[in-house]
Amino acid sequence: MNLNLHTFRSGSARTVLMGILLPLFSGAAMAADPPADTSKLKSLEFSAVDSNRDGSIDSKEAAAVPELAKIFKTSDKDGNGKLSASEFLSATQSY
Repeated sequence: MNLNLHTFRSGSARTVLMGILLPLFSGAAMAADPPADTSKLKSLEFSAVDSNRDGSIDSKEAAAVPELAKIFKTSDKDGNGKLSASEFLSATQSY
């Protein structure tokens, strides 16, 4: 298939391209965090997970609670590799 600017503007090539790319990107977004068992998340207490008592939960501490580990990356809103008390509360109460 010879793709040039004219065929892309015509719509057929664009439709084919979107048909290929959209499922790929949709699947990647969904694969980021598998669904967690929400019943346990709502009953978690920050102090119980923050085992070293530094005021944040890192990925090693979160790994002790598989349900939290599954949502750790998306819950870390500022991307610093730790969950603050507010990030933890937001994550556990929104599921």
